[in-house]
Amino acid sequence: MLSQLRMSSLTSFRLNYGLFKKVRQLQVITRTKVHAIQKEQTRSILLHSNKEFFPSKFLGLQKMCTHMTIKPVDFNTVRSLKDNRSTLLVDVREPEELKETGVLPASINIPLGEVENALKSMENNEFRTKYGHNKPALETPLVFSCRSGKRSETAAKTAISLGYKNVSNYTGGWLDWEENIKKN
Repeated sequence: MLSQLRMSSLTSFRLNYGLFKKVRQLQVITRTKVHAIQKEQTRSILLHSNKEFFPSKFLGLQKMCTHMTIKPVDFNTVRSLKDNRSTLLVDVREPEELKETGVLPASINIPLGEVENALKSMENNEFRTKYGHNKPALETPLVFSCRSGKRSETAAKTAISLGYKNVSNYTGGWLDWEENIKKN
């Protein structure tokens, strides 16, 4: 009886060990397949990212996403915005800079460090109280400006990453504005 018990324990151990090995093999195979699929999807995205549409399965989305670009705008476009209430002109310079140089007509000031939080997390009432304008909808045309166009480009990229669809950058910024105002 003791020998039968030892035999059944040994057999049970072998069966459990065999199952353990099979489970480990399946885990390794699964992990390897997942990594291979992720690599292939990343490679596919990198190859197609310059096209207007690219697959975004790696994000878990089953739809096609539009590849957004930042549209550059010039002095004349920005000057016409003072009469255009549907487009929001956002100056991302610091308040101290605005005091030193001046303000673009019809612009609101959201310093670059606050852009993401303002567009992403703020409720409309809070946004209106802080910036004096309703929070823009994702479809609202936005034009970002700064001193020379670099910070505004960063702000525009942030807006696009948050889902804003119609984003422009005043590439010349305040320096271009000041130069053109002196000419006119």
